[in-house]
Amino acid sequence: MADRTGNTHTGYFTTRCEQLTHLIQQTILKNNPQLLKLNQTMKNILFNLLLCCAFALSTQIANAQTAADEAAVKSFWKEVWQAYETGDINKVLPYYTDQAQEIGPDGRMLTGKAQLRENWEGFMKMLDAKPAFTSSEPNIRFITPDVVLITSDTQADIKMGGQQVGGKTKDTVLLHKIKGRWYVEFDSMTPVMEMPAPPTSGN
Repeated sequence: MADRTGNTHTGYFTTRCEQLTHLIQQTILKNNPQLLKLNQTMKNILFNLLLCCAFALSTQIANAQTAADEAAVKSFWKEVWQAYETGDINKVLPYYTDQAQEIGPDGRMLTGKAQLRENWEGFMKMLDAKPAFTSSEPNIRFITPDVVLITSDTQADIKMGGQQVGGKTKDTVLLHKIKGRWYVEFDSMTPVMEMPAPPTSGN
């Protein structure tokens, strides 16, 4: 029974029209194979288009996230080197995990902040002046979203007993993100040694 405004009759009529329209569409498609094939093709095209748009959007978001993460790593890397340039180990160690490991140019393996501190303080006592470092733009590789491998070239100005003992090194650093913050988990410094050129063929 309709109310005073006739809404019940109107809703019933609209529903019946929709059902009838759908029935007519299905009948037309059923009796016309070519039209049915065209309808299915259009559905496939629409689905593929939506899929491509979703993939493009997800790729754009992933690229933006990677760029932001890489910028954060570069900023952290810059802070670490600035701490080293102060010569103050108390400013360096907060960037390392408690069990961080390091292999220095002399090949010694150090483990933990206590050994890192002892080695650095002993190293500083032997120097004529505070060391200076120049590092290249880091090469950053994400192993996982929370683990990063960094390689870079470093030139060290280190004077000991009036002699230059610094030089070029290839640095390898493993960073670990813990509770949203990056830390150095491992680093090593490999001295760059000039090797003799290989003999030419025929000699």
